[in-house]
Amino acid sequence: MPVSPEPLTLAGADLSGIREIGTLLDFAVTMSRLSPRGKGAVPRFLGRALLSPRKNYFVTKHGGRIVIDPGNLDVFVSMRQAGNSFDYEDFRICYDLVLDGQTFYDIGANIGYFSIEMLAITRCKVAVVSFEPHTELAEAIRLSTDFSGNSNLTVFNAMVGDRSGQADFYLAPASILASAVIDSARPGPWCARVRGRWSRSTISFTPEQRRRPTW
Repeated sequence: MPVSPEPLTLAGADLSGIREIGTLLDFAVTMSRLSPRGKGAVPRFLGRALLSPRKNYFVTKHGGRIVIDPGNLDVFVSMRQAGNSFDYEDFRICYDLVLDGQTFYDIGANIGYFSIEMLAITRCKVAVVSFEPHTELAEAIRLSTDFSGNSNLTVFNAMVGDRSGQADFYLAPASILASAVIDSARPGPWCARVRGRWSRSTISFTPEQRRRPTW
């Protein structure tokens, strides 16, 4: 049977008390720079130990707001060191190719930087559809969207591929950036293995969402 995942929603999510992260992120940046090893492990430890889930947000280069998952603070440390951006040259290529009124598909959205930044830089003049199989990350993108009041962003907790069905998704124990669909063949219990929905072209949109992907 074709797989038709529904857009992700977070009914009853508490958006109160979410504040911009400040001193702790700056401290994590400093510790990451000074650490001879574990440059990612130190921020992750600080995030898990000192931050409450879904209570802090990060401001991107163009003013987007991304709600922080404490266990992934290392990603935001890297972004702060890169001028509050992530793979910015790639992002600019995408931005230069998307026109007002068109639709941007963010496949493998991770923390949602490209999605949130695209809406911020275009002032929501494009539609964005994000696909992320990692449930916690997909929920964080949805929360960031709701918190910012972005109605032009649709989130799917699903993979995208050339067939419909399910596939294994490997979650690396360290950085979320190391997760993948294909096992690295490294020995031992190096990662968590989960089943993810794999959607080809069977996603159903409402009339308001039904826009041809332009990039």
